[in-house]
Amino acid sequence: MVRCMRAGLIGLAVYGFAAPALAQTWAPAAERYPACKEAAADDRRIVEICDVVDDIHERLAMRNSAHQRRVAQLNYALSSALFVIGAGGDDLALADSIEAGRAAAAQYDSDGTRVRWAGAQLQIAGALNVRARRGGVAYAREAAEISRAAIAVTPRAQQPDLWAALHMTNAHALMLLAEGGDRANLAEAVAAIRSALEIYRRPRFADERVRAEADLAWVLQALGESSGT
Repeated sequence: MVRCMRAGLIGLAVYGFAAPALAQTWAPAAERYPACKEAAADDRRIVEICDVVDDIHERLAMRNSAHQRRVAQLNYALSSALFVIGAGGDDLALADSIEAGRAAAAQYDSDGTRVRWAGAQLQIAGALNVRARRGGVAYAREAAEISRAAIAVTPRAQQPDLWAALHMTNAHALMLLAEGGDRANLAEAVAAIRSALEIYRRPRFADERVRAEADLAWVLQALGESSGT
């Protein structure tokens, strides 16, 4: 992942405007994020991702409204890079990932690029689920709402990977709600995982299938406990 991080994160993304609040409070990643401060030279993967964050932000600073699509791409790339840092335990990086993702989603919502909008929503919902695992049921509830909306505009036939990932992200949000005591939507979680498995039963998704089947077993057990069966 490291060897292609710069090209991959910058080239892979296609999403929204720079978030004003993030731009105004920006500092170099090594100063802003505890994970980047602590990595130093001991964790080259995190060091390189932190460098990617700085590189993307410099590029964003040079863009304006005449380059909306490129700003969109960079914002999504920024959200992706910050997610990697944030998922390791850095809450500020995770919050900034969500903010950059929202900026990306807003741009694609405005220009009608619905599948790319759905991809940005997947990024946001995934980050919200990570945040919810650290405490805060409201994050999981928002992730469930976001992923439902994204599923509605994602064509399964043309975007099977995204369609399945959105269903799993939706299921994970509902599972987090169940862990917090709200089990009202467990049946929806079962349906979401089964939908994803329609795609993940293909040979190239062997790992995803194993994880989805494990999640399905957990949800079915929780559903049985809720119904007393």
